[in-house]
Amino acid sequence: TEPDDGRDRRRHPRIDGAFNGERLGLMDTPVQIQNLSVGGCFVTSYYPPPSDPHFELRIDLDTHGVVVVDVQTAYVSPEVGYGVSFVMVTETARSRIEAAVEAGKPASRQGRHLARHTPTG
Repeated sequence: TEPDDGRDRRRHPRIDGAFNGERLGLMDTPVQIQNLSVGGCFVTSYYPPPSDPHFELRIDLDTHGVVVVDVQTAYVSPEVGYGVSFVMVTETARSRIEAAVEAGKPASRQGRHLARHTPTG
């Protein structure tokens, strides 16, 4: 959960931008990926996460490539989406996500910024 004083205590830098993605399963579901880091992201979707908290996401990082990550649902915001933690990320996927975050914005999109946070704990 977010602290009440407005500080962000997440351990990884993240990008506040939108990427296209898909929740993979019996029927692949289009989603928007926001608040991306190497540790997880927020999935914007009108549909709730699958009943199994472990599933796969495909994320299009624009010029940084497409990655598939194994995720676990961390929390749900009804009718908005859900936060996920990445539980298995290949080295290639991690490198691509790091490159997208380091770039500070989704490649080929304007007006996005990277919010850097200092880890605590």
